[in-house]
Amino acid sequence: MIKLNNEHVLQLNDLEQKRQSALAEAEQAIRDKQFKIAEMKATEAKDYAKAIRDSKQTYIDNKIKLSEFQRDQYKDQLSRLAYLDPTKVPDSTKAEIDQFYGTPGFIDNYLKVTADANKAKSDKEVMEARKSMIDFLQAIPQGQKVQMPDGTEFTGMGKARVS
Repeated sequence: MIKLNNEHVLQLNDLEQKRQSALAEAEQAIRDKQFKIAEMKATEAKDYAKAIRDSKQTYIDNKIKLSEFQRDQYKDQLSRLAYLDPTKVPDSTKAEIDQFYGTPGFIDNYLKVTADANKAKSDKEVMEARKSMIDFLQAIPQGQKVQMPDGTEFTGMGKARVS
């Protein structure tokens, strides 16, 4: 994601410099009363402005695709981890998943919630597991989807994350 951001910023800076240069040349051509050149440079500046808009849209599209790809990867990984003892999950894996979901301690809470739901037998245990699930979802940024091991998908209800 960082590489995508950096490439996008570099591309935008390059296009913006070219657009500014074309505008400056158009203004100079107007002062020199070379209206054909001014018109060409103004058109060139418009083309760069369109390229900037297109680049921004492509960036957004790529960021969405990357997020969807990552979400699918983490979804698969979560379903495998759901049956593990939380102490067996490497810290680096925990940190990566926590960061993706925007919630410190996400994976530990996820594993606890799934274990509690699987162990619940009595009505009281089921209710406690559901309350635990709601608390868990309230800590996840609003709109962030989380798939449980049984295939059920929930959406976070917490404060939205700004990226």
